[in-house]
Amino acid sequence: MKNLLKVLIDYLRFLSYDSNWERTLFDNVTGGYLVTSLLRIQEANKSKNNLMIYLKEQKMCRKLVSFGFQIEHLYEVPGVSSPDIAVKRHGCIVKIGGRLAELKQLSSSNKIYNEGKNAKYNKKADLIIFEFTKQSSGIFREIGRLTGIGIHGYYYYTDSKTYYAF
Repeated sequence: MKNLLKVLIDYLRFLSYDSNWERTLFDNVTGGYLVTSLLRIQEANKSKNNLMIYLKEQKMCRKLVSFGFQIEHLYEVPGVSSPDIAVKRHGCIVKIGGRLAELKQLSSSNKIYNEGKNAKYNKKADLIIFEFTKQSSGIFREIGRLTGIGIHGYYYYTDSKTYYAF
């Protein structure tokens, strides 16, 4: 748990976003927050498929906020491969302009390696964040393969209250 002064500073940062952003969620225990690009919301409402993707991303973002992540849910230009979010600050991780991250929800370890490579090399993400709906021994092997080629990020299990860095 963060001290009250740090949470207040995080809240002021959350409130400082301009009218191009929806202030979606603030966690007053962790100081985590989610702001969403209004363009991203508009794009989500253009089709049922876009809306389903958006809702899945928002669900993942809300979970990350509970861990203390400060997130900008970015607008994705249709047809252009790009990361989903910018992680503004988390713990001691600070990067000017944010760290671009790709979100992936998976039920098995089969796609971890390829999704990680796609996030880094095609979408130009700084990191990848996985949500696993089921635990599997293959997850650790595949995460190890990603770190072996310099791809890093975080993962958590859907029902967990903890996340892990890799």
